[in-house]
This record gives sequence, C-alpha cells and structure tokens, in this order.
Amino acid sequence: MIDYTTLKHQADGTPTWDAFLGIILKVAVERQNWQSSELIQRTLEEANLPQSMLQMRYPQKSHDLVMRNRVSFALSDLAISGLLDRPKRGLYLPTRRGLELSKEYGINITRTLIHNEPAYKKYKQEKSNQKKNRQKRENKDLAESQVKEWFNQQDEKTQDELLNHLVKMNPYKFENLMVQLLSVMGYKGDEGQALVTNQMIMELMELLIKTH
Repeated sequence: MIDYTTLKHQADGTPTWDAFLGIILKVAVERQNWQSSELIQRTLEEANLPQSMLQMRYPQKSHDLVMRNRVSFALSDLAISGLLDRPKRGLYLPTRRGLELSKEYGINITRTLIHNEPAYKKYKQEKSNQKKNRQKRENKDLAESQVKEWFNQQDEKTQDELLNHLVKMNPYKFENLMVQLLSVMGYKGDEGQALVTNQMIMELMELLIKTH
C-alpha cells in the first residue's frame, strides 16, 4: 500500500490528478487488460485514501466523486501518451513503453514526463492544427458574411438614393426618363415610339412614393 500523504497534493491535502499516474501504471501490470471502472477502483485502493477523501464530491450540479474523477483524468492522459492502450472503448492494457516507464520511475511518474512522450506531442499538434483550421473556416465564413452584408447595405442605400431622386425630379424630366426607360424595355408604339400618358406618370409617381 502507498502512503497517500507522500503523494503530490493540493492545499487541502488531496492528491492531484497527476499524482495517480504512476499508481495507475503500477496497478495496470497486474493483469493483461482492465475495464476502466475496475482500473480506477483498484488505483484508489492502492493509493490507500481515507474514506473521507473517497466520498468527496464536486459542489457542481454533477456531484461527481473527486478522487475518481482525478484518476479518470490521469487514465486518459496515459492513454493519449501511449503508455496505456485502448483496444476498444472502456478497455485498457499497458503498452511496452508504459511498462518501461513504470519499471524505471515506479509511482514517481510526472505529467511533464508523459507529456514529453512522442504520442502526446503528436496528439497536441493535431489538436492545434484542428483548432487553426476551424478558426480559418470560421474567419472565412465571417468574411464572406460581412462582404455579403456590405453589398446588401449598398444595394439598399442605392435604391433609397435613386427613389429619393426620382420622387423629387421635375415632372417633365421624369416623363422623358420614363419614355427612354420604356423604350429600352421594348414598350413602343406602332411607329416605334414609346408613349407615356399622364395617367401612367401619376401611377408611377404614387408607386415610387409608396415604395420609398
């Protein structure tokens, strides 16, 4: 059994999550493979923690057991570092590298030690690349959205300016403009001349005012 008071601990005397790294590997060599719940339980037994610590729970809504949570965190980091293998969900077994470190360092395995393992560095690099790629996609989507919004704003601004100009235009100039517009659009009389009646002008003016 281990004297838990010698383990790395927090101000309240409870072992930190990385204090369980070496204990997990020490226990893992006892069997060929472990279910995660069994390995966590066996690690806590080996740490020889008092019942008061084993029963500590987080004050948050989940109320998870503190010590089990810390062992679980250490378990995950050992797997990421390649010191434990996970052939399938919830199943763990020690790797050759894990056995080597356990034999060399015993329970004195630190987070710095496992985080310097190639497997862990590779994992962190992949996570960093994923984050950068996600940020690039988000920035691109944001940029495209901003450009589209800008053009929409310019369209609305141009429409407002045009309508405002037409509403204030001299009626005779407006009539001439409508003749040219209808002519371009193909609305022409029998002799190829576009005609605009007073009634059409009044209706167009009312429409422009209402739209504006």
